Amino acid sequence: MENEQDPIELISFAETYLKNPSAVWEKVNLDTKLKLQWFEFPSGIIFEGKKFRTPQIASIFNAKSVLVSTDDANVDFSSVFINQIIKELAYLSWILGKERNPSL
Repeated sequence: MENEQDPIELISFAETYLKNPSAVWEKVNLDTKLKLQWFEFPSGIIFEGKKFRTPQIASIFNAKSVLVSTDDANVDFSSVFINQIIKELAYLSWILGKERNPSL
């Protein structure tokens, strides 16, 4: 992966997946499903008797709530968070076969 990828291109590519992950899930093979599962739930899924839970989801699924939840226009979003989102988008692109394997 190149050091600099255009975040807009990555978002544009990932838009279909982010809008409806289950539709993409239904169309991909088992290997890709396993990669998507670890992408979405990086700490795995835990079964506790009668229900499942996960201690962590991919940051990309939290981006909207983080970006929309503040009323302060002067909030300085951490470049670490933004960089994590860009890395996750690049990784998603690789999982779905659009890029070579990015280094995370």
